Amino acid sequence: MKLYLAGTEFPTYRRLLAAEGHTDVALSYTGLRKRRKLDKPLRLDEQFEDRAQILLDSGAYSLSSDLLPAELRAMADSYYTNLVAPNLERIEFFTEFDAQSLGAEEREGWRTWMATRKDKAVVVWHPGQDLAELSAHWPNIAIPKDELDDHLVRRLKALLQEHDIRLFGLGITKPGVMERVAFHGVTSTSWLSPAQYGDTIWYSGGELRRYPKKMKERARARHRQELAAAGLDVDLIDADDSTELLRASIYAWSQYMDKLNARSRGVSTSVETPSHENADLVPQTVDTQALEERHGEVTPLPAWRREEPIRVRTKEQLADAEASILELQLGRVYKRARQEESYQDGELDPVLSEEIDRFSTLIAKKRKADETSFSISIKASQKGEAQTGLISRLFGREDDTQAKALPAPAEAPQQKDIVEAEIVDEHAA
Repeated sequence: MKLYLAGTEFPTYRRLLAAEGHTDVALSYTGLRKRRKLDKPLRLDEQFEDRAQILLDSGAYSLSSDLLPAELRAMADSYYTNLVAPNLERIEFFTEFDAQSLGAEEREGWRTWMATRKDKAVVVWHPGQDLAELSAHWPNIAIPKDELDDHLVRRLKALLQEHDIRLFGLGITKPGVMERVAFHGVTSTSWLSPAQYGDTIWYSGGELRRYPKKMKERARARHRQELAAAGLDVDLIDADDSTELLRASIYAWSQYMDKLNARSRGVSTSVETPSHENADLVPQTVDTQALEERHGEVTPLPAWRREEPIRVRTKEQLADAEASILELQLGRVYKRARQEESYQDGELDPVLSEEIDRFSTLIAKKRKADETSFSISIKASQKGEAQTGLISRLFGREDDTQAKALPAPAEAPQQKDIVEAEIVDEHAA
């Protein structure tokens, strides 16, 4: 399995990977077009070293659905014409431009073009497509990370036994998934998390460990000797130097991949303790100046930006938040329904029923909350006769008179010849 480390559209990261000897890299077209227009052919042999093995990823699966079809067509034309075609001899693989908002006719038209380049073309599977049919016609198939679940993992394992294909995982961040599916290659940006979130990534005891920012001091002290033995500057790591932390991340990922590939060849490896889970990620700005000074980069990296906090302070904001949650859950229901449609032999997706139940529960709670009630409370006071007009102002003049004494009760009627009894149903038998 190859690990194609992504982010090489940034020259700083590209040079860092080359300096550390990591040759399997991924280049994102959507990330690259944010830095340049790409209105003319771009030669990658001028950007990468000769030994670099490049997987060209369109990144179209992550594009916003708000883009107009004309915009998507222009992007697809630019991707294939200005990036893929001029570099077919240079790249190892390229994924299709799989924007779902692009018309099926346009996608099929480009697949016809890809069909003459099947050795390097990678089609991207999405729910609703027949995996078996794709496998019968295409040797390279990619699976987006958001679609991977236990059921799909089992189907992919069976598919690899039935067809001679190469599977690619796009945006894989969890080592557990990589251990369960025999991918030919995966792309990942997880190696950048030390610069993005302040994590510390290290390989120890046969496990890839990812420590969140709040655990960095304990983690670095625990692995201090291992870090130094790997040729890393522990003082720079303690000082949160982004470059040194990324060097440690590259080394850790390389060690993990060596272990993973050794296991697939039948070589036993030792395992110590389970890895730490990453939690409470806190974005922090990349120290771009330090990166550029150490690697001679002149183009500054854009700062990593944190989204503005979501506030729920008013009734309108609360209503909008509730509606958004309902829409999010309904989207999950539709997503699982599309997943179920891709199954064969009428197989049902058990997760779909759970998502429907959650949506029904949310709807029921909202309906109950929408049941309104009305109440009024009035509090009034007066001292002596200073506020004698208070009651009259509230309820009218006649109610302003003060009661001197309780009125005498009316004479109770004589209750003669009255028998107390319970009321029964006259129609009862």
